[in-house]
Amino acid sequence: MDNYKKIDLGCGWSKRDAESIGVDWVAGPGVDVVCDINHGLPFADNEVDEVYSRHTFEHVNDIFFVMKEIYRIIKPIGTLIIKVPHFSAPTGYSDLTHKRFFGIYSFQCFDPGHKKHNYAEVGESKFELVSARLSFHYGPLSKFFEWLFNKYQAKYERYLCYMFPAYDIKFVLKPIK
Repeated sequence: MDNYKKIDLGCGWSKRDAESIGVDWVAGPGVDVVCDINHGLPFADNEVDEVYSRHTFEHVNDIFFVMKEIYRIIKPIGTLIIKVPHFSAPTGYSDLTHKRFFGIYSFQCFDPGHKKHNYAEVGESKFELVSARLSFHYGPLSKFFEWLFNKYQAKYERYLCYMFPAYDIKFVLKPIK
């Protein structure tokens, strides 16, 4: 895997691992490439094997533009991993720098296999939504809540999310090229 290239998009001061290329809009430890992703990504077409982003997408101005940029730079067999706060989490709705909220259906519009694929803004940037997993921070009960509420995600979001807020959602997507 010497040629395996992965980027940590919005890495902040600590990127995911030493092998990742840290990308952020502010220079700091762990940031290898300084750029504002709202204006594009400085990578060639089909150059990147894996894009990982943790708690960044809630800050972007135009999510459709950023997804088009990721689609452009990711290889056809690449993987996109996005972690964002769940809309029920206090960290999701109390941070004034957040521009949007996310639920389990948020990235279905990029997957032609889902009925919610109807936004013109998606254009050619199509991704298969492999999974959407909720995570919880309730100490020893976290694993139980994750098992239960991920098994019944739609019912959880409809009836229980405000009694038992999720911490975040991890989306795994694969490009469709």
